[in-house]
Amino acid sequence: MKKILLILLLCCAIQEVNASNTYYSKYSDFSEYKEEPVISSDTVLVETKNVYQWYKQEKILGDYYIEGENNLDFPLIDREDYIYTDWTEWSSNIPWYYPYRTVDTKDVMMYQQILKIRYLMLDPRSHDLLIPEIEVYIDNIKIDYDTICLQCNSSTGEGYDLKKTSVLIIDLKDYYMINQFKLVLSLFDNSNQANTFSFGVARDINNDSKVYTYNDFTFIGKPDFHYEISFDNLTLFEPEYGEIIYGDTLPQNRYTKRYSQTLSFRYRDILYRYYKQFEESTEEYSELPPDSYTIEGSSKTLYRYKTRDKVVIKKDLLITEKNINLKDFILESTIDDIKITSNLNLNQNGTYQVNYVLPFKTVTKDVVVDIKENLINILNYKIKENQTLKKQIKELNILVNNQYISIKEILKEKDKQVNKLNNDLLTLNLKNKDLQENKKSLNSNIVFKKDMVINKPILFVYGIIILIIIIMMKLKYKLKK
Repeated sequence: MKKILLILLLCCAIQEVNASNTYYSKYSDFSEYKEEPVISSDTVLVETKNVYQWYKQEKILGDYYIEGENNLDFPLIDREDYIYTDWTEWSSNIPWYYPYRTVDTKDVMMYQQILKIRYLMLDPRSHDLLIPEIEVYIDNIKIDYDTICLQCNSSTGEGYDLKKTSVLIIDLKDYYMINQFKLVLSLFDNSNQANTFSFGVARDINNDSKVYTYNDFTFIGKPDFHYEISFDNLTLFEPEYGEIIYGDTLPQNRYTKRYSQTLSFRYRDILYRYYKQFEESTEEYSELPPDSYTIEGSSKTLYRYKTRDKVVIKKDLLITEKNINLKDFILESTIDDIKITSNLNLNQNGTYQVNYVLPFKTVTKDVVVDIKENLINILNYKIKENQTLKKQIKELNILVNNQYISIKEILKEKDKQVNKLNNDLLTLNLKNKDLQENKKSLNSNIVFKKDMVINKPILFVYGIIILIIIIMMKLKYKLKK
């Protein structure tokens, strides 16, 4: 059911569209091209064209860079123009990843040397200790030194008298590898008992200084005893190490190093040439490039159009109400003022002509007036006219009846007169016959007079009969109306 209704509505819509006449004027000339968009329609014919801003470019070369690390003044990359960097030094650090970086690896020895020392330290552990003489050697070469004796009994050029709480600090005046030194002590002790002292080495002697080792040495007291201390006599405890050194082979002196095997890395990068383009563009937009400006840039669309007038008038013009105007039949118009002429009479139903005077033509159409009010007015007028006619007929009937009675009396009188005339005529005829027979000899003058006497009554009777016939015919005519 819904489909049927939809089809009916579409049919009605189509009929409504088709129930009109459309009139077009000729197109105007094209306008100039403009940027403002124009929408095409049946009254607007639009043409478009694309115009461009044209460029020319000059290439200015920059330096070579790792991709993405270029100088921002040279933003463009040329992948066909590149170079390789030199290989870096070998390192244990894993290189950062770059898309075009080449990384090389190898197995290396990684080692650290113990940081150099400057101070040697001695302090008694069991009982007092006399040290008459101290000698210090660096790589077997005797060197000069300074001493600091803390809480010592005496500290002179003839020796050092240390008690149990004393500390003797020997300043080498420079920093040396721990395996370079050798310390020779002359000790004096007549106790013939075991005597112990502690020995350590350090870089500094401030509060934060770190002592690499504290080794205890024990000897039997003798009047003249020499004791030699070197790196080979020491046990190290958490020494400080320097920076990591990489090498292809193991270090020769392992006692002053710690080491391990690891991977070492080196790399090289591809550097691309970067450049910038110097661009110059045309100020004006055009369809075709000017000389030397060969690169197509931004574009825009230009529009031009020409127009025509359109008037849509309803196909069938029907006026069913007096408030309908002839302009109402103009369904659509691009013309503001259309002149309309017509012989239209809204007070009387019928077919009239209307002229729509357009600037480009005159459209003449029939307009039908079919207003119910006009029909009602005609009917009312007919009814009123019939009532008047009935009244006139009634009056005429009365008049006819009255005239009929009069005519009847007249006819009766007429019959009476006719009978009398006939009798008189018969008597005259008889007399005339007698006279003709008896007076044949009368002269023509006497005969003429006699005929005149006889014809006059007959003419009078014929005249009365003709008058009666005329009156009856007029009465019949009025009755027919």
